[in-house]
Amino acid sequence: GLVSLFGFTLIPVFLTAGFLTDFAGRQIVFIGGGVLFAASLELLARVRSYPATLVGVVLMSTGWAMSANVANVLTPLAFGGDIAYATNLGNVFFGLGAFATPLITALLVRRTSLRRALGLLAVLALLPALLALRVDFSAVTPTTPPGESAVAQTGLLWSDPVMWLCGFALFFYGPLEASLGAWTTTYLSEQGYRES
Repeated sequence: GLVSLFGFTLIPVFLTAGFLTDFAGRQIVFIGGGVLFAASLELLARVRSYPATLVGVVLMSTGWAMSANVANVLTPLAFGGDIAYATNLGNVFFGLGAFATPLITALLVRRTSLRRALGLLAVLALLPALLALRVDFSAVTPTTPPGESAVAQTGLLWSDPVMWLCGFALFFYGPLEASLGAWTTTYLSEQGYRES
């Protein structure tokens, strides 16, 4: 249920974060996302009830979606080269984080406690937001507002079969990744394997 809630929250947040980014600016949305994500970790470290855990998951999903909304757009500018090169290089860093974070978290929980481990991760989650305070986002902001050309391009996008192919691939791949990651430990525990 918590994994599904995380994914469900992404739907409206990704949609509204795009408008919020255009309205308020990339810096505010990126920093706000980092702060919300860190706050969610701190909340999850302290909660003692399921409803409070649900609030923590919604905050986590919201913060992650807001940060990702801006980071995805800035990836080609950050890594240079063409879009495929930049996106693939950005995904390497995402993969490294996805690989290392669970290992580091498990090590921290074993050596300290869940509360302290999530507290430390909350501080680490704040680092990008703090670094973003020093970035001049006006250098990477379009000089002209989207206007009518954006509306026309959106219409073309909805009729593009490549967009639908990529959309369906993400529709099936993302949930499978999250579900298998969340359910594998439970399934193997039921089969008699230790969690480690």
